[in-house]
Amino acid sequence: MARRAGVSPAVVSYVVNGGPRSVSATTRSRVEEAIATLDYRPNAVASALRGGTTKSVGLLLPGLVNPYFTELAHEVERELFVRGNTLSIGMTDDDPVRERAYIRSFVSRRFDGLLVVSPRGVGAVTESQLGSTPVVLLDPSAEQPGCSSVHVNHTEGTARATEHLQGHGHTSIGVVAGPPATQVTDQRIAGWRRQQQSAGLEHGFDLLAHADFSSWGGLTAARNLLGHHGRRDSRDRRPPTALVVSSDVQAMGVLEACRTLGLAVPGDVALVSFDGTDAGRYAQPSLTSLRQPIRDIASTAVTHLLQRVASADTPVRHTTLTGHLRIGGSCGCAPGPG
Repeated sequence: MARRAGVSPAVVSYVVNGGPRSVSATTRSRVEEAIATLDYRPNAVASALRGGTTKSVGLLLPGLVNPYFTELAHEVERELFVRGNTLSIGMTDDDPVRERAYIRSFVSRRFDGLLVVSPRGVGAVTESQLGSTPVVLLDPSAEQPGCSSVHVNHTEGTARATEHLQGHGHTSIGVVAGPPATQVTDQRIAGWRRQQQSAGLEHGFDLLAHADFSSWGGLTAARNLLGHHGRRDSRDRRPPTALVVSSDVQAMGVLEACRTLGLAVPGDVALVSFDGTDAGRYAQPSLTSLRQPIRDIASTAVTHLLQRVASADTPVRHTTLTGHLRIGGSCGCAPGPG
């Protein structure tokens, strides 16, 4: 290619890599014409082996069934693309074996860094397997040595959701939590329990049901808490009149459970969920939900990652963000912009 353009290989490198030296417009035109004629494609992995970067980032997600992860992946891709990077996504189904396989694959392909959503973080992968690949954890189960993190204050957010239902006059407020034994689930339960305690209201285990982050999980948990054969009725106690639901996708199942049980929302059961996805705005009724600042999460995570890609001496950073309550019709308010 250098011979065809009539320049040195170094000049071709300057054009392809954008420097480090400037190239005249005439020379750049000849090189670009040679690139097009010869259909040249730079080998990103070879460039990385020579000490460069691949401009490729890996994102690990449990899946895209949950609309929150779909929106998060979209924002991450947008942030990376405008900064000249590409994104590859691995779907793990919350399976540690799949997580390890994807991480090893991304590292072996010389990806510049990893963004990981997992209750386990990268704990299942040893430091030697990661090598020097920087990692940013999104909503991590716990801070991990050597990994930056970005997450939302789940305890405060769930407390605000509970307080909003209390403001509608509800005293018996249940919670549809996430899977047990994860820090995100524990934090959201803690927010609900703290707010109920501060108001002198019930906060026992008979008002709590764990569920997968899925519509089916939400439906099953709601039937357990609200149905005729649920735990509450077996003790001759009335079921809760309101529910805090740990995700919008679970809330879709809760709405279906209420429909089949003949319960009106919000007339018989009021709901406030967590995530604030766009999908929740089109539910019937629309969801009142604690909106996670997805764009800020993506922007902050990508910034942390690319700073560490640019300089291995950049210290790890841990950022906590705050969501806001987006008002829909599920809580008893008149729906609004939030």
